[in-house]
Amino acid sequence: MLAELIAYIRDHSAKDQPVAVLPYFSIAHFLADRHGPHGASYIIWPFAERDPRIIDAVDATGTDLVIYNFTQFPNFSPASEYAPVLHDYLVEHFETDRTFSDGAFGFKLSALHRVVRNLADRQLIEDPGTARLRTTSAGGISRRIEGPERNQYLSATTWPFREVLALRPTAAGETVLSEQLEVPPATHLRTAVGTHPDFWLQFPPTCVRFSISAVVDGERRQLFQQQLDPHQILEDRGWFDLDLPLDNHTGQRIELEFATTTALSHGQSPLMAGGVPVIRVEP
Repeated sequence: MLAELIAYIRDHSAKDQPVAVLPYFSIAHFLADRHGPHGASYIIWPFAERDPRIIDAVDATGTDLVIYNFTQFPNFSPASEYAPVLHDYLVEHFETDRTFSDGAFGFKLSALHRVVRNLADRQLIEDPGTARLRTTSAGGISRRIEGPERNQYLSATTWPFREVLALRPTAAGETVLSEQLEVPPATHLRTAVGTHPDFWLQFPPTCVRFSISAVVDGERRQLFQQQLDPHQILEDRGWFDLDLPLDNHTGQRIELEFATTTALSHGQSPLMAGGVPVIRVEP
């Protein structure tokens, strides 16, 4: 894993370009022969007034590559909690390109690259509180999720390193989030699916299955399905981007359904399934 990480850093940065390695994995700086953007960025201690200095240095030096280590200090809270300003900055300006894992229980890191958000993108579900939400049991019994109970199944939040809708799966059934959409020409559903890094080491291991369907006049057509098992399949760690054209539904009013299911009951966690549903109308 370490050799692959160092090779990646060297391939994606010049020797005189800074690389941010956060919150701490300074051996990568040494082995890759790359310096950090700021003296405070080599190890992120839980001290105040540090986040803005690092952010300013990342911008000022044009740092485009960040290596983020998810293996946290055992005596610290997660870096996203003690460095929230820095974490939110990374969510807004960077996205995951590749994940590196040293076996199932070893170090886990991601390489992030700076991105420019497309102004043509808009959130499909602008108000998660009004979107339809239901669960379906293994026996096919459907139940609407309403009121305060919705907070147990659906939340708009930030994960490493995306703004997401976390949709808690149902074991041996489905949790389904749906939204209606008038489909103009050249419309694409651009989204990504993944599990939170905090759940990659969940034991005993379980998997999650994502599916996206379009419903027109009561007829359901599946657009996408993918299963992730990040504990046992290291390649399933990270974000999986999708670009689904909706050309077949141009001019129609459709209902898009986002469903998650898990194999075991302890997989019924909001950290198990996250998605980024975005609509883009291509020029």
